[in-house]
Amino acid sequence: MTHTLIKDRGLGRVRVIQMTARNRHLLATLLLVLLIVGLAGPVVPPLSAQSDATLQGTVTDPQGRVVPRSRVSVTQTGTGVTREATTSSDGRYVFAALQPGTYSVMVSRRGFRQVEAVGILLTSGRIAEYDVRLELGMTQDAIEVEGNLSLVSTNAADWGGLVPEANLRKLPLNGRDMFELSALEPGATLPASARVGLAQGIGRQISVLGSRPNQNSFQLDGVYVNDAASASPASATGNVLGLEMVQEVHLVTSPYSAEYGRTAGGVFTAVSRSGENQFHGSAYEYLRNNSLDARNFFDSPAAGTPPLRRNHFGALLGGPILRDRAFFLANYEGLRERRSRTARPAVPTPEARLGHLPGEDIAVAPEVRPYLDLYPLPNGRDFGDGTAASIRQLNDRVDETYLSGKLDLVLSSATQLAARYTFDDAAARTPDSMDLWVFGLDSRDDFLHTQLKHVHSPVMLSTWRAAFSRVDNFENSSTSVPDSLSFVDGQPMGSITVNGLSNMGGFQARARPRRFTLESYQFGASLVRTTGKSTLRMGAGYDRVHFNQRSDLSAVGSYTFDSLALLLQARPRIAEVMQPGSDTVRGWRYNQYFGYFQHEFRVFDIFSV
Repeated sequence: MTHTLIKDRGLGRVRVIQMTARNRHLLATLLLVLLIVGLAGPVVPPLSAQSDATLQGTVTDPQGRVVPRSRVSVTQTGTGVTREATTSSDGRYVFAALQPGTYSVMVSRRGFRQVEAVGILLTSGRIAEYDVRLELGMTQDAIEVEGNLSLVSTNAADWGGLVPEANLRKLPLNGRDMFELSALEPGATLPASARVGLAQGIGRQISVLGSRPNQNSFQLDGVYVNDAASASPASATGNVLGLEMVQEVHLVTSPYSAEYGRTAGGVFTAVSRSGENQFHGSAYEYLRNNSLDARNFFDSPAAGTPPLRRNHFGALLGGPILRDRAFFLANYEGLRERRSRTARPAVPTPEARLGHLPGEDIAVAPEVRPYLDLYPLPNGRDFGDGTAASIRQLNDRVDETYLSGKLDLVLSSATQLAARYTFDDAAARTPDSMDLWVFGLDSRDDFLHTQLKHVHSPVMLSTWRAAFSRVDNFENSSTSVPDSLSFVDGQPMGSITVNGLSNMGGFQARARPRRFTLESYQFGASLVRTTGKSTLRMGAGYDRVHFNQRSDLSAVGSYTFDSLALLLQARPRIAEVMQPGSDTVRGWRYNQYFGYFQHEFRVFDIFSV
């Protein structure tokens, strides 16, 4: 259920979609319950977000009978943060909303030997089952075992794919995009027909179970970070950096939990790492150049492979601020790329510029001559129809700076606070094939995330989130063509499209400038209560979204000619320009409220039947 208020500042209209009174009352009641539980205490236990993990199991004696009132504690290996619980009457224990990582579990009960299981690896979104069998003996006699979890999970929340930390660190990634390996998971594909652009998303287009790429949701520690095209928040380089800060990437596919009611495709969740009690860090650089590149088919044999210099470097540092209490993790990445490429645009021959075409002579219109001079002279193959190839090397440039930092605070044994800030600034410059324009793509991303977890009782935990997400993508262009040749006063020259010739400017020249800026303020709370085989999940939240848009189309004008002969005669088939005085600047605003309720009941364990 959603209440949306949309304001269109550019058109001066306001459209309101009203909720029914009943839905408003239900949502208000749900938010009130969450607030009371979060402030007062044990009424309904916490909800585990998809970026968290849950550990549960049964404690039994040597005869396989359940052992109630056993003391169970779980400790995160890196930070030493410990949580405790007591098994219920059916011997069950549950720890919800655990940060992914390595844990140890200690179980003790009077009359039994203490058992400690170490090396239990929890991954995001998983509800892991770990049963403990106690042996008779003195409590001070401890047993240490290796905590190996089952590789098979019957819980629907675990369905999907997981890219573990080992794969993110060891597998080669050209560009080091944190979501790239998700395309290898079952049900995920990279459609060959998918288009990439500001309106479609400048990152990788991933289809999940046949859905459209713009139907996916991308999350960073549970915060939505989609761009304005509802795609991944890729920078101007086409990648989502920050791989060193990521613990793992989880892909959620159908069936979804109730918290994913606004997703039709897949949910990609990146879970960030945290600092630990020991200082650790790294420095890295990934180099690539043309020394090992093969010559492209279209490259000149005499010139060899075009130059390429790509440097991707950075450093990571993490550790304690206050042992067992406060931890930090900081990461810096830089990308610098200088790439040359061979362009072979089809241009008019010198004879054609004078009106001499094969089989006919044409009087060249005077107004066309300045534009014919813009085409570079040919120096390659003559195609025999008045056109020839002009071979040239063009230089592309990419610069990107990425910064990210995370702070984890253990306020008490029951309360934890985490905050993360991410900044990414990138710029790409690409000349057109005739070296008349330089097309620019700039991006800047800012993500701020705070999260508070509070354990109200052994069976309940609440999670409160406040976050800000800003994805700003901007396309522009510059040209060396003099203003005297522009089609519209006060504008740079537009594009010329001729059948048989390479485009002069093309869509990139006439559809700029364009800017999509999406800002999202996100607030939410979630709760989970687990008693025996029953799990109750509920949550609610509010998003305030600002979308500022500029999307010019032919503000500079464009001409389309069906042939070179018609260009020489200045006879276009299409002349297109935006209405003078109009603009495409728009400001969209909307509010989104959401709530969910989910109850799960486990009838029996299929592996015990």
